[in-house]
Order: sequence, then structure tokens, then C-alpha cells
Amino acid sequence: MEKRLQFGHSWEKAILQYPAELLDITKGKAAPHQRQHHTKGSTTSKASPHRHHHTEGTTPPESQPRMAPPTPDAALAAAEVAFYATTLLVSLFYFLCYQSPRYWRSYGFLALFCLIQLVSASIVLGSGSQVAASQVFSGCGTGVILMVLVGFLFNLDDSLERTAKILSDVLAIFVLSLMFGLFFTFVGSVVLADPRRHDSKSTEQDYGCVEAGSVLLLITYGGLAYFAARLYQHKHNMVQEGRKLANTVAVALPFLLIPIIHAMSMAFSRAASIFQYRHVNIYVSAFMRFLPEAVVVILFLSAGPMRQEATSQRGDPEEAPGRAPVHETGANEAPNIEAVHCPSPSPPSYQRREPPPPYQQQPSALQQWGYPQAS
Repeated sequence: MEKRLQFGHSWEKAILQYPAELLDITKGKAAPHQRQHHTKGSTTSKASPHRHHHTEGTTPPESQPRMAPPTPDAALAAAEVAFYATTLLVSLFYFLCYQSPRYWRSYGFLALFCLIQLVSASIVLGSGSQVAASQVFSGCGTGVILMVLVGFLFNLDDSLERTAKILSDVLAIFVLSLMFGLFFTFVGSVVLADPRRHDSKSTEQDYGCVEAGSVLLLITYGGLAYFAARLYQHKHNMVQEGRKLANTVAVALPFLLIPIIHAMSMAFSRAASIFQYRHVNIYVSAFMRFLPEAVVVILFLSAGPMRQEATSQRGDPEEAPGRAPVHETGANEAPNIEAVHCPSPSPPSYQRREPPPPYQQQPSALQQWGYPQAS
């Protein structure tokens, strides 16, 4: 009890020793010795006493973290997510609901391309790893968008009327080179994007797959452009939807060349370059990869699905449509007239009329009653 009383007296003495300015809490004034210890860059302001009374579990407004502005990589990835998510839905709608099953190969590949780019942009937004996502998927996206071009070229070939097929078996060679280019580009991108490998440890063998894949993609583009030019020459023999698609392919070909050049620049560039594989300039990637591919996708979607099929019989372009082949005959053998099918003109230009029967004089009334005819 005595200790408590002593502690109470000492507490009262300590309070009385403090200056009156420290006890003026309601006015929020600081002590004179506290005012002199401010730095030159700091400012003091008279604040209300309620500003410093915070409830438990809350932090003062000055200590709350501010949101940092988005980086260029995140901004580009967000734009890709918004764009390719929309185009993926439109492509799937054309593929499943609106287009004839005969032309499914075109918008099916386009939906696959949009899905790959959407996954790439989502990885960048989620992890911020530009090397692991963008560089690996950029080469794959370039190969897949060339597969989209292959699908539309087959659609153009199917829409031809009164003309033989332009796309022969030679196109299979370019499709095979496209598959190999896609494979080499993907494998080389995975090797170069390995975080355990640094620029100083990279050798020429690491860039070999990427270089081979980019060259194969360029060769494939040249072959597809040649077949597209041949199909464009026969545009007048296509259905109406095929003519519109032929014009779209002709406009999209120059834009398709820009991502291929970007992929080759990344494959053949080394350190201290804006196309350096592990440190690609985001603005170069936006203007040479995203924008041209977006223009190509918009052009293909604006062409619309193909629902009208060619109904005329195919054959040799030199022969008339719908005519059966004539069998060869020997020197002393009469031609088989039944083997030659000569269709009647429709509508007929003229119709042969049979000659009228010879005129027969009708008997007179006297002859009918038995009287002889007067001479």
C-alpha cells in the first residue's frame, strides 16, 4: 500500500514538472523543442485532433501504398487479351454456327490462333515473364496464322466454277515446310527462353533451331503468296463470296509479311540490338507483331463466312462445262454417236416445225348428194 502511494506521488510530481504546452492536447500544439528539430524539406500543418485517432486494424492514409502505373508490357498484354478474346468469340461463332461445314478449316485455324495469343497475353499479365510467354508464342503464332492463310486458300479453290483446281499436290510441300518451321521455332524459343541460360552462355547452336524455323516460315509464305496470286487471276470464275475473300487475301498478304520479318530479325540478332531475343523492345514488338496480326484477323473476319458452294461440274478449263469426254475411235471404226452427249440448248434458240400436210379439196354439197361434179 505504501508503494502504491509513493508511485502516485511520484506520478503527480512528474506531471507538474512538464511545461503547460505539452499538456495542451486539445489545441494540437507541439513543444518548442520539437518545433526546432524539423528538417528543411518538411512542413508542419495544424491538423485536427481527430485526424490522428485511428481505429484498430486500419493504417494511416500516409502509409497506404499507391498503385504503380502499368508497365508497357502489361499494357500491351491487356490490349491483346481484350482484342483476342473478342475475335475468338467471333471466330467460334463463324466456325460453329454460321459457316458451311465445307469451309470449316479457315475459321477453325483462326480460332486456334486467337486462343494461342490469348494464352500468351494472359501469362504475361499473370507472371510478368515477357521472355517465357511472348517470345515462345510469337513464333508459334506466326506459323498458325500462315495455317489460317492455307485454310482460306483452300476455300478459294473450292469456290471456283468452270475452272479446274489451282491448288495441286505441290501445296502439300509448303504445308509440310510450315509444320517443320512451326516445330523448329517452338523448340528454339523454349531453349533460348530458359532462365538458366544467359547471354554470355548462348552459343550459335542455341540459335540454330530458331533460324531454321524462321527461314522455313519465309519460304512457306512465298509459296502461299504464289498460289494466292494464281487464284486471284481466276477471280471471275468464283462465286460472289469467293471474290470478296480473294480481295481480302490480296490485301492481307503484305501485313502477313511483317510478323515474319520480325521473327527473322529476332532469330538472327545478337546482343546490343532492339531485336535481341531475351530483351525485345516492347514498342517494336507492338508495331511489328501485334498490329499487323490484328489487321489480318480483322480483314479475315470482315470477309465473312462462306456458305455458297460451287455447283458447276469441274473439268478441263478448255472444255465446256458439263460436257462428257469424247472417246477416241479407230481409223476404220465409225464414231459411237451414243457415247457423245450433246445437250439440247436451254432455252432453245429455235424449234424446227414439221411441214404441213398436203392440201386436200373438200367435196362439194352436190357431190355429197351423188351428183357428178360439173366440168
